[in-house]
Amino acid sequence: MSVNTLEILQRALPLGLANMSVVLMPLLDSVMLGRHGIESLAAGGLAMQIYIGVFIIGEGLVLGFGTLYGQHREQQNPDEIRELAYALYLLLGLLGLIAMVIGTFGSSFFSALGQSKKLADSLQPYLILLSLATLPSFLFIHFWELLSYERKGKKIIEGACLQLISNAAINYILIFGNLGAPELGLLGAGIGTLLGALVGAGWLYIAVRAKASCEKHDLNIANIMEQARKIVKIGLPIGLSILSTVAYLSLSVIFMGWFSHAALAAHIAVLQLNEVLIVFILGFAEYSTIHTADNYTKETNASFKAFSTKVSIIALGLMSLVLILTYIGRNLIYDLFSFGANNDARILMDDFFSFSIYFLILDGLVLIILGLLRGRAETLAPLIISTSAIWSVGMLSQVGLMTVYPHNPITVWIGMQIGFAAAAAGLFLYMTWYIRFHPTLNK
Repeated sequence: MSVNTLEILQRALPLGLANMSVVLMPLLDSVMLGRHGIESLAAGGLAMQIYIGVFIIGEGLVLGFGTLYGQHREQQNPDEIRELAYALYLLLGLLGLIAMVIGTFGSSFFSALGQSKKLADSLQPYLILLSLATLPSFLFIHFWELLSYERKGKKIIEGACLQLISNAAINYILIFGNLGAPELGLLGAGIGTLLGALVGAGWLYIAVRAKASCEKHDLNIANIMEQARKIVKIGLPIGLSILSTVAYLSLSVIFMGWFSHAALAAHIAVLQLNEVLIVFILGFAEYSTIHTADNYTKETNASFKAFSTKVSIIALGLMSLVLILTYIGRNLIYDLFSFGANNDARILMDDFFSFSIYFLILDGLVLIILGLLRGRAETLAPLIISTSAIWSVGMLSQVGLMTVYPHNPITVWIGMQIGFAAAAAGLFLYMTWYIRFHPTLNK
């Protein structure tokens, strides 16, 4: 059960890079659509809100599968692993159908909310293509989890790079009409997202298939449905926890919009930058889940505590180095957002980022704790703790500070980070209790 630093890095870094590729795909869409035209960017941003909601729930189910897969794998239960896989594919298929229904009627939904008919109609084809991309996107994450259990980090990196490069290349060709292709704008971005997801999932499927057994077996529908129930029980709280955090960040965007356009632009830019930075830690969080689930029956409170401490120190130490380098080169990053040297948005962006960088370590700790607990199939209590903290302590802090200092937009960031600090404190206390007293670690 003991692992060395090199093994942690070899298994966690490929997962971190894969997660970064998933985050960079919609970011690339936004950058290219923004250069194509403001209407394309606006329509794409609206459509992406629906896609993100469905994607997060599916991601939670896939991560829930990963925990159960590790437990069955450790206990060498091949039949239950097969039934678990069929259960996941059933759930993802249903979610894909739901995504298609939402995508088909999404433009009507936006029209009902008061968006212009022209804008709603322009995003309809993009919505449908995003809906079609949900299933291969889910499978991409699912396959990289399976490969990670088999220590196939190189294949994960290959799949992530192929997905990102193919998406960027197709976007460049079809959004702007380069290399003799028609200029499709938003439709081209949708095609790029779908084909990129298919390329990434296809490459990883080939790698997974090489390790899969071709042995035939009978299907037990009752067992498959029971495995589906277990996936939902563990995975749904994961998805809801991520969705709650995304909604909390979206609320901060609304609050920031009350100050000025410059404050809003700077806020969104820093949120995007922070997302790219923090997603790096997700690789260590996922590895923590995989290692913990793979040693579910062997772990004791001493071994679990030792692994938790070691992976946290390595992940947060590496994160600190990344943050220091980012801070040193922050002016070059600001230039990417086209803020002028004396622009108010640029000044505010520096204020926001300089404040937030100290809290990204704390946010990284939250992700590591959630990953460790997920490996022990503990997802409901972390959901309640983190959601209660950010939506009570965090939101009330934001509103209170904005009331006292109505002309200072940094209050939004202070209140937001108070919420995340409260979540980190609550999860750390729960983790401490779990290690010391939970019966599964004190056998």
